[in-house]
Amino acid sequence: MDVGDLSSAGPPIAAHWNGGRRWRLAPMPAGGGVLLDVVAVARDDAWAVGARGNHALIERWDGLRWLVVRLPDGLKTIATTSVSVGAGGKIFTNCLESADERRWQLRFPP
Repeated sequence: MDVGDLSSAGPPIAAHWNGGRRWRLAPMPAGGGVLLDVVAVARDDAWAVGARGNHALIERWDGLRWLVVRLPDGLKTIATTSVSVGAGGKIFTNCLESADERRWQLRFPP
């Protein structure tokens, strides 16, 4: 997947490399937004972060399509600009962390 700021050109797009000779466009959720960073854990597990208006945008690739990850109301306005995966599959953004994709909490960098 390639990530870029396409806010002036329309909604984000993603392309998936099939390991062979070509890229193919991957379906993205409706609603637009800007994707700023991506990390791939496996062929069927990747994370992208960015923003949709004034709200954080976190999406997860399941091997077939990108899905928007629901955040608790109190965390929706946090700016997500980077993403990484740590030991045990824990997901980290620049300011949030989750061990299971369903429970998110604020994270303060050291």
